[in-house]
Amino acid sequence: PLLVEAQLEQLRGNGQEDAFKEIISMYLAQTHEQLSQLKSAIAKENFKSIGAIAHQIKGSSANLGAARLSDECSCLEDNALSENLNESTALMEKIQGTFSRTEVQFRALLKK
Repeated sequence: PLLVEAQLEQLRGNGQEDAFKEIISMYLAQTHEQLSQLKSAIAKENFKSIGAIAHQIKGSSANLGAARLSDECSCLEDNALSENLNESTALMEKIQGTFSRTEVQFRALLKK
């Protein structure tokens, strides 16, 4: 699954819908920016930055229940250590697709 429902329900808490929606909105905006930075780091073959940015996205995604995106960023973070540009590029494309689908699901939650 893209999102872990049990984790999302826990984040919603008791009547904390507005705070939950604000956190999701901030996450989406931040992740868009980080993906842009990640794409730039890959273009520059800056593997240290690739690993650091992937680590950041991995953590924030895990905290919000975006398990698949977190897992894929973990793979990219590990891959950055081997400095494999082709694999980094392929993983980035996969991550962008997963984020797009994750964002659709999060935006649907924001409308509830």
